[in-house]
Amino acid sequence: MPKIQKFLFIALTIFIIIFPIWYFAMGPSESLPGAAYNKAENAIWLEHEWVEKNRTTAQIGALVSNFGAHKIKYVFVHSGPIEPDGTIPPQRYSRAVEFLKTARMYGDKIQYLAWIGQVRSKLNLAEPEVRFRLVKTSRILAEEIGFDGIHYDIEPIYEKDSDIEALLESTKTAIGNAKILSVAVNEMMPDLSRRIFKLWAKTAAPLTEETFVNIARHVDQIAVMTYENSLHSPWLYRYFLKNEIIWLTRAIDEPKILIGIPTYEKGIDPNAENIENGLAGIIAGLQNTRSNKESFLGVAIYLNKETSKEEWGTYDKLWIR
Repeated sequence: MPKIQKFLFIALTIFIIIFPIWYFAMGPSESLPGAAYNKAENAIWLEHEWVEKNRTTAQIGALVSNFGAHKIKYVFVHSGPIEPDGTIPPQRYSRAVEFLKTARMYGDKIQYLAWIGQVRSKLNLAEPEVRFRLVKTSRILAEEIGFDGIHYDIEPIYEKDSDIEALLESTKTAIGNAKILSVAVNEMMPDLSRRIFKLWAKTAAPLTEETFVNIARHVDQIAVMTYENSLHSPWLYRYFLKNEIIWLTRAIDEPKILIGIPTYEKGIDPNAENIENGLAGIIAGLQNTRSNKESFLGVAIYLNKETSKEEWGTYDKLWIR
């Protein structure tokens, strides 16, 4: 074989091997800052005390002003947990009407969703009576109490979870299109990546794309809980978030995706899973030209009372400015 042909053959072989590795490991990307992808549709989980205990007008006003300054649009207000029979005692959200009325005095752009949840070991969604009562509870919170929607956090969600799908479909029918139906879901991975991840990660298995898409059909938004993954390396958490953005936004065609990032420290390695690394990974994923930016809504911070001034500063630096 002539030298030039041999050279071209080797070069082509290297290209065929290296290019796919580069494309799927890194891929072509933009160089825009985080603020370029911020649609001002971010979310935050808010602790229970705001709807169960007395809060002054000044306290609620300061809370709402802080959310507005940080471009938070959706607030998941903890109003549960759900009882095994599908109900929630009204005393658990006895101050909700007052809280919502006062909060809306300080601006009508923020939407407040009743955050209700439970672990599956305490809530049998396979029972139609339980689902019926839970849908009724959700309708009361949305219509009578006045929340702008319902945010379910029922864990875990299983593969091909017909029970959760039935609950979501019935809830959406009950609360109507004028109210938001949101759900917290664990991560999604393509099948090959999921199989590899399950070999070593001590966490709930990520959902397949098929299950994720089926759930997405019944809701207005999905808050993906991209934390508590037993990741101890900052770069690995950033890389995981980057790819999660690419996978999720390519799987869902509509603007429904919120990416959850932690500001709490219990149960995770805060040196790896934190707001700085989370935002860095999200931005890298959005910069990647393989991602579908149209289906991305924003980030969701967990949890309000765990978010320090320093963490808000990091959020502003990476996501607002």
